[in-house]
Amino acid sequence: MSTGYLIDAAMFFADTVLGFYITIIVLRLLFQATKADFYNPISQMVIKLSNPSIGYLSRLLPTIWRIDIATILVALFLEGGRIGIIILLEGGQPRIAGLAVEALANLLRLSIWIFIFAIFLRAILSWVSTSINHPMSRLAVSLTEPLMQPVRRFLPNTHPIDISPIVLFIILMLARKLIVQPLADIARIIS
Repeated sequence: MSTGYLIDAAMFFADTVLGFYITIIVLRLLFQATKADFYNPISQMVIKLSNPSIGYLSRLLPTIWRIDIATILVALFLEGGRIGIIILLEGGQPRIAGLAVEALANLLRLSIWIFIFAIFLRAILSWVSTSINHPMSRLAVSLTEPLMQPVRRFLPNTHPIDISPIVLFIILMLARKLIVQPLADIARIIS
C-alpha cells in the first residue's frame, strides 16, 4: 500500500473528526451568544459533547458579553490544530501566525454557514410543520431571532411575508465576502 493512501486517509480522518467536533464547539458558542434554549434536547447534546474540552477551562476564564472565552480558545486551538495537521500531512511547515488567522477565518465562515443553515431550516419548517414546538424548530428560531430582530426594525412591514430572512442571508453572505475572505487571504500571505 502506498503512503499516499495512508496520508489521504489520515487527512480525511483528521478533517472529519476534528471538523465535526469543532462544529459542536462553534454551535455551543453560538447558542450561548444568542441565548438559545438551554433545555432544548439539541442544546443539551451539544453541551454534553463539548463539556470534556471546555468544562474545566470555562471555570478558569471569564465570560464577556455572553461570549465564553474558553469556548473561543478551544475552537481556535482545535481549528488551528486541524489545519496544522493537514499542512504537515501534505509535507508543509505550518506557521503559528498563519494558522491563527486561518483558524479565525474558518471559524467565522463556519458560524456564518450555521446561521444560513438555521435560517433556511426555520423557513422550511415554517412551511412544512404546523408545530413550532419541535425541538429543531425552536432551536432554529432562538438561534436566528437575535439576528433577524434588528433587521426587521429597518424593514417595512410586509405582513404576511417576512423578508428579513432574505435580507439577513444577503448580510451574512456580504460578511463572508468582505470579512472572512480577506482574513483567509491574509492567512495565506503570512503562512
